[in-house]
Amino acid sequence: MAQEWANYLAHTDSYKYRNSEGIGENLMCKWTCESIVKFWYSEIELYNFTIDPSIMHTLANHFTQIVWKSTVEFGIGKAHTRGGKLIVVANYRPAGNIIGGFHQNVLPLIKDDSSKKSADDNNTDDMDSLNETSIQSQSLLNH
Repeated sequence: MAQEWANYLAHTDSYKYRNSEGIGENLMCKWTCESIVKFWYSEIELYNFTIDPSIMHTLANHFTQIVWKSTVEFGIGKAHTRGGKLIVVANYRPAGNIIGGFHQNVLPLIKDDSSKKSADDNNTDDMDSLNETSIQSQSLLNH
């Protein structure tokens, strides 16, 4: 499904969301697939984990869709336009970014307990010990 839409966008040299019922979608044009996903995930810096869950996080909606806990299927497609642009389409089912569902589906980073601190270090926060356990494994869409 994602590959089909990426091929269509590349063939028509267009850039628009498909807006399929019940399917979340991220789009990006340019860069490599890896840099696109890193770009989407970097929106974590714009996300406020304590904001009222009834408010849409429009500045971080790519990030929140990537980590949305209740998403069980994920598909990604990429295609090049005739002009050489890379188009990447990511689909998520069920779609994320549902108003009222952010606190249950976009979880904060969790401290890694495997890096226990000595008694002298108990009063300091070690930001390097944070891991990305809020990212859920996704199964690929076979479309």
